[in-house]
Amino acid sequence: MLKKLLSLCLAVLLITVSFAACGKPKDESGITESGESSTVDSDGENTEPSEDGTGSTNADANPTGNDNNPGATSGNQGGNNTTKKGTSSTKSNVKVPDNMNLTGFPIVKKQTTLKIMVNTSASQPDFNNVKMFQAYEKKTNVKIQWINIPSGSTRQKVMMAFASNELPDAFLKCANILDNNTIFTFAKDGMIYNLNTNDNLKNFAPNFYKFYSQNSNVKKALTFPNGAVYSFPQGVEAIPNKVAGKLFINKTWLNKVGKKLPTTTDELYDVLVAFRDKDPNGNNRKDEIPLSAPNYNYITYMLYGAFGLGNRGVHHTYVDFDEKAGKPRLIAATNEYKQYLEYTNKLYKEGLLDNNIFTMTDSAYVAKVADNKVGAFCYTNLANVPDNVGNNFVGIDIALKGPNGHQIWYPVRSELHSTGAFVITSACKQPEVAMRWVDYFYSDEGILMYNYGVEGESHVKNPDGTYKFVDSVYKAIEKGLTFDAAVSPHVALGGNNPTITKDKYFYGREMDPIPKAAANNMVKYFPKQIWAPFIFTPQEANDMTIISTEIEMYITKMAGQFITGNEKISSGWDKYINRLKNMQMDRMLDIYNSAYKRMYGK
Repeated sequence: MLKKLLSLCLAVLLITVSFAACGKPKDESGITESGESSTVDSDGENTEPSEDGTGSTNADANPTGNDNNPGATSGNQGGNNTTKKGTSSTKSNVKVPDNMNLTGFPIVKKQTTLKIMVNTSASQPDFNNVKMFQAYEKKTNVKIQWINIPSGSTRQKVMMAFASNELPDAFLKCANILDNNTIFTFAKDGMIYNLNTNDNLKNFAPNFYKFYSQNSNVKKALTFPNGAVYSFPQGVEAIPNKVAGKLFINKTWLNKVGKKLPTTTDELYDVLVAFRDKDPNGNNRKDEIPLSAPNYNYITYMLYGAFGLGNRGVHHTYVDFDEKAGKPRLIAATNEYKQYLEYTNKLYKEGLLDNNIFTMTDSAYVAKVADNKVGAFCYTNLANVPDNVGNNFVGIDIALKGPNGHQIWYPVRSELHSTGAFVITSACKQPEVAMRWVDYFYSDEGILMYNYGVEGESHVKNPDGTYKFVDSVYKAIEKGLTFDAAVSPHVALGGNNPTITKDKYFYGREMDPIPKAAANNMVKYFPKQIWAPFIFTPQEANDMTIISTEIEMYITKMAGQFITGNEKISSGWDKYINRLKNMQMDRMLDIYNSAYKRMYGK
């Protein structure tokens, strides 16, 4: 059994770094999609900048809930009518464990312990110290035995837990490891709890069930071919968090070189040339970097849509939709992608694109921007950029129009930031308790608590109905603490949280005026359909393990070769396409097409 599971873990590891991992840009190579705030601890395995999926604070963690939902109320209301030994019921046909209340608080009458393995960060290494969870323990009477695992070892620890069958009751914030296809693999062996068992999802997680049942993309992305639901996701309602990347341009530099905000790829090129040649930073040196980003994936975010690429959103890095053929296509094997490479190669060759874009680190990128050397960049927000420099930038709020008239803003999420934010295992003897425990964070009341902590202790309500942290938090920042360090005692940092991002309760840097305005105005350029992550069958996932890893690595390698000019696009393109075909590109697309038909019924 152990040998089988170890082999299984190896296969799953390959799946999660391949197309089968739902296809977030390998930023998912460094990108932060939404919480993307200031501090990012990365495993190097992300699809978005950090393994916990974000930067600072709960940038991606605000649920959609209903204050009138049973799970959002307080007080002991239910679970008192005994029906048979070990269970009680407050609703017809709902079997409730005897120690548990179906609604209200506390969740259990006698204190119960749950073991939860959680992905931590350098900013928050020990969840035992998070005051929000301490307060929630008193509210629920559910004690959490936290198993803290640093982001750099999350994959290893999670996989070994399954391989050894020494499972916690649940996993929290491990979505980049426990994607749908990995979950399905372990669920097949009975190691993941099916939330849909006996209508338990509806009965014990009413807040989440409302979000799940009323959003078709959410339901499609979480319901497996066998009808099971195996995880609680991080949902997204707030537009600024749906937009994974935004284009920022230095308006001070624009004024100095006499240019307007670009609206097309040609106009962008002209602006970048002026940034290169006209000394807009005024230091009498030719040290300007016209265009940069934390990593290459952000360049695809910025430019793909102008060439008609990425027309189904950011959940699928390498595959979008062929409108003429009516089926999925490999982005990197299209003529449009060739045009994109030619344009990007031109930027690189003429010194308009940062020549370190393929080896860039976050710290190097931040240093360049802070030193007033960067004219334009693509990122989720202005995190880590000093105000005296960041205030020079404005967010471009239209998608660039490309040479063939395409005008799409590609890096957009569906209603899901990630699946697998909270996964209950077969080791959990009280799955109903675990479900009620997490469901609260999908209610408005719970969303507020997850993001801002305890009222009066860590946050207060503003007269306009919004919220802010208490003065002591901001004073700590004034004294030199980072925002993460100041709020880390109060709330869970990072992303991949079991909740839904909502404008009202979200305080990440995406909500700063400049990135928020840019994102909200970008809605008209969203793809006409945004695909949620696909679910592959176990056999499909096995085939993808064999096929997609090699293809993905080759595409990444050749993008660098073509853009830098080490390989000529004109002479190397046909050879490149033939190599993709020999790598079973067609079989990979057949798998995608099957999953697409299951998800969208076409």
